[in-house]
Amino acid sequence: YIFKCASCGAHKVFSPKDQALLCRHCESISEFEISNKVYKKPFSQAEEGDITMQHSETDNDIDVLTCASCGAALNLLKGEIAGKCPFCGTGNIVLKDNIQGLKPDECVPFTIEPQIAEQSFKKWIKKRWFAPGELKKTARAEQLKGVYSPCYSFDTNSSSTYRGVLGKTYVTYVGSGKNRRAVTKIRYFPISGKLDKDFFDVMAECSPHFDQKVLDKIRPFTLEKRAVYDKAFLSGFSADSNDISLNQGWHNAKVILDKDIKRAILSKYNHDVVQSLTVNTTYDDLKYSYMLLPVYLSGYKYKQKIYSFFVNGNTGKTYGKFPLSPLKIFFALLGIAALIAAAILIYKFYFIPKAELLAARVFLRH
Repeated sequence: YIFKCASCGAHKVFSPKDQALLCRHCESISEFEISNKVYKKPFSQAEEGDITMQHSETDNDIDVLTCASCGAALNLLKGEIAGKCPFCGTGNIVLKDNIQGLKPDECVPFTIEPQIAEQSFKKWIKKRWFAPGELKKTARAEQLKGVYSPCYSFDTNSSSTYRGVLGKTYVTYVGSGKNRRAVTKIRYFPISGKLDKDFFDVMAECSPHFDQKVLDKIRPFTLEKRAVYDKAFLSGFSADSNDISLNQGWHNAKVILDKDIKRAILSKYNHDVVQSLTVNTTYDDLKYSYMLLPVYLSGYKYKQKIYSFFVNGNTGKTYGKFPLSPLKIFFALLGIAALIAAAILIYKFYFIPKAELLAARVFLRH
């Protein structure tokens, strides 16, 4: 499904700046209804297909294109063309038979233009001293592709009971006279209690390319801007595929929640050592939604390995991995070796003669 301009018939795309559909040919703007009345669904009422299968319903207005080089699957509106794969930068994009997939419940739209994302990317890459020089060529707005990252978002109330043993270090002195010395010891004490905590919008990635580490590195997203999913948000952008079931998504979210609960428990006590800690947690009033998050990315191959760079589509926060330039590392090591050699020479020809001269003067005085 392509949104066509009523004035000139050209293709309209979603404009992050205007939060509306923009015709890049005649620059006319068409607003569409954006509903912010988003609701999460009770997990207990999720359909069996949603929980146990990766795909449950079909969106007939979406085409699935795959990259023959890296295997990435992209969801685009019907009729749109993906010139290059945003994950590896190659042009081996082919149309795949339409497959079933979860229809998103809500979407956090892009709010910054590619040019702003480009500036954030350039600032980030300038601080990567050992990155290859050609890497800076990827810092162009036309090479940053807007891709929605799919994730599950969970709300829940937790109730935990815990029991454990913590320790606090202290210093005592043993021995006497010349043998007196300080010894560090640990004083252990038992803990137990209850902790109730509510969680909102705990996000678990369900994409094969945007793992949880990427999500955590570039968050937060402006969730106050989120809206009920509309195909118009996808015009001019693409969405990564979902390869994790809802059940697995909740399992991944619980790992995040369990860690957060343990941190909250330990923060209540003045301690240095955790000898043991057992926590039993029940989660009630569990709700979920399938959400799309805005990410600009640029990917390319370097020596047969794929590197991707991610820019938060709301804030411009950047994260990525990059190859190391052997030439830059060589010259850096060469510079360090030169500094060490210079320090040795200075010490040898300046400090040692002065020490020898001082020793000679002392000897003559006596």
